[in-house]
Amino acid sequence: MQNKGTRQLLILGMLTCSVTANAVADGLDETWALPQHAERPDGEGFRDLAKQVAPGIASLATFYKEHPDSARLTRGRQGCGFLVEEGRFILSLYHLLLAPGTERLSDRIEVSLHDGSTRNAAIVALEPTINLAILEIADAGNFSSLKIAPPYSSKNGDSIFAVARQKGGGQFGLSAGLLQFVPDKECYQDKLDLTLMNAVIDLPANAHGGPVFNANGEVIGISTINRHAETALSITNMSGREKVLPIQLAMNIYGSLKTKKSTRSPWTGFAVRRTTPGERVNAQNAVNPSGGLIIRNVWPNTTASRLDLRPSDILLTGSGKRLSTRDDLDDLLYENVVDTSIVLEFLRDSRIRKRDAKIQLRSGLEVKNVKPQEQVTVDGDDTPGGIGVFYVWPGSPASKAQLKRGDLILEIESKRLRHVADWNNHTQRLGPKQNVQLTCYRDEQPIQVSMDFVPWFGFDAGVLKEAERPRLNQQLISIHGIAIDYVWDNSPAQRWGIQRGDVLIKMNDESINSPADFQKWLYMYGVDALADFEFVRGNERFRIQRKIEARPKWAAPK
Repeated sequence: MQNKGTRQLLILGMLTCSVTANAVADGLDETWALPQHAERPDGEGFRDLAKQVAPGIASLATFYKEHPDSARLTRGRQGCGFLVEEGRFILSLYHLLLAPGTERLSDRIEVSLHDGSTRNAAIVALEPTINLAILEIADAGNFSSLKIAPPYSSKNGDSIFAVARQKGGGQFGLSAGLLQFVPDKECYQDKLDLTLMNAVIDLPANAHGGPVFNANGEVIGISTINRHAETALSITNMSGREKVLPIQLAMNIYGSLKTKKSTRSPWTGFAVRRTTPGERVNAQNAVNPSGGLIIRNVWPNTTASRLDLRPSDILLTGSGKRLSTRDDLDDLLYENVVDTSIVLEFLRDSRIRKRDAKIQLRSGLEVKNVKPQEQVTVDGDDTPGGIGVFYVWPGSPASKAQLKRGDLILEIESKRLRHVADWNNHTQRLGPKQNVQLTCYRDEQPIQVSMDFVPWFGFDAGVLKEAERPRLNQQLISIHGIAIDYVWDNSPAQRWGIQRGDVLIKMNDESINSPADFQKWLYMYGVDALADFEFVRGNERFRIQRKIEARPKWAAPK
C-alpha cells in the first residue's frame, strides 16, 4: 500500500469499507468521498487497515438535560474517539461533550466499542483551547489501544486514512486522503490553525474525534475542528477539507492532563518556538559565562548528602550569585547565618537543577555518649562528665586542632558536657567561623584545645580543571531553552514584562529545551499553580514567579 506520488489535481471518487467485528464486506456509501491520488490503495489494502484499527475505535453519544430539574435525558452530539493506554482511556474532542448550543457539559456519555458493548464513560480531563478530551471507560475490559506514530513523522503529501462508526455502532466507514499542510509550530500562537494539520479528506460529522492514521495504521492525529474560528460555527468543516490535531501535541500533554485532572486551559500569554543557534549560545553563556565549581566530595549525614548532591555536579550559582571560584563559595557561606537556606543551582546530566541547602556549622567531629564509668571529674565539680570523640574528619577544623578518636570532651567555653545533647545545644548557638575553647581529657591528663567552627554545606568543591571543562561545555551545549515568539496583548506575559525574543530556560527547576517540555510542565502544574520561570534576555538571566492563569474566552486562538 505505497503512495508512488501525488497529483496536483485531486480527483474525488467514492469508496468505503463496511467492517463488522472480524468480517469485511465490500460496500458503497455516498457519505464518504475519497480523494484519489496517483496510485490508489486496492480493496485488500483498505480491508487490512480496517481490520487493524477497528478494535481501537469508539463511537460516542452524549445525553443532556434540557432543564436542570428534568429527569429526561435528550440525545446530544455524536462523534468518535479511540482507545489509548491499554484500552482504558479514550481520546476525543471537548466540543462533542457539550450540550448543543451551550458551553455546559453533557450529563451522560456512552461509548460503543468493537465488541458490540455500550458502556458509560467519565470525563478525566479537558483542554478546551485545543478541543481535546480524555475519557475513562467504566468497567474497562480487554480492549486494544491504537499505535501512535513516531513524533514528527508526518509530512505534506502523505496518504492518510480515517475511520468512523456508522449505523448501530457495529459498522465502520473508511476514507482516504492526503495531508495538505503539516505545521512546523509546536505551540499554538494567536492562530490555532498554525498548529493544526490540514487534510484533503471527506468525513461525516460523526467522524470528528476519531483517529487519522497513516498507511501503517499508526495514529498521526485526531479529526477535529477549530471551534474558536468564525468559520467553525457549525460542527462540520468545509467539504473535503478537514482539520487534524497532531497526535504529538495531544500525547505530550496527555499524561499531565490525566494526572492533574484538569478541565481548564492554563495560560501564560506567550507562545514559544525552538531557539536559533545564536539564541542558544546566549542562553548557555548566561547560564555559565566563566566556569563553575565542581563538587569533589560529599560527606555523609550532611546537608549535601540529604539533598542528593553528588561528586562531579557542577555548581553554577548560590542564591542567584555566580560561583566561579572557591572564594565565591566562601563569601556565600559567610555572608549568611547558620540555618539559612541557600538556593544552590547546579548542572547534572545536561540539566540545570536547584536545591534549597541549609548552612551548617562544621567542626569535623563525630561525638557520642560514653558510659558513666568512662566519664571523669574536673576541678571544682565532683560530678563525672564528658562525651567521647569517635571520629575526626581528615582536613577538618577538629583535625587541625589535633583532636583524636578516644578523646573525652569535658567542657566547651567552660560549659560542662555530660551528654551529646549538651554539645548540640551549645554548638547550635555558635556563629560562623567562631573559635571555641574545649577542655578535653587524653591519657588521663586534661588538655586545652582551640578549635574553629566553620559554615559549610557538606561538600568540598574546587575550580574546574582544564581537562574537566570539555564535559561542562558539552552539558551547556544541550541547554537550548525556547524562544518567546508571540505575546498576547493584555495577557499575563505582557503584565510580567516578557518580550518577544526572550528565552525561557527553566520552569520550577525543570529545564525547558523544547516547546514540548514547556507544554508538559505547564499542564502538569495547571491553573492557579505558582510557577517560577527563568528567562535569558541578551546575556542576562532573570526570574519571574507568578501564578498560572486560566485562558479567558477572549484570548482563544482563532
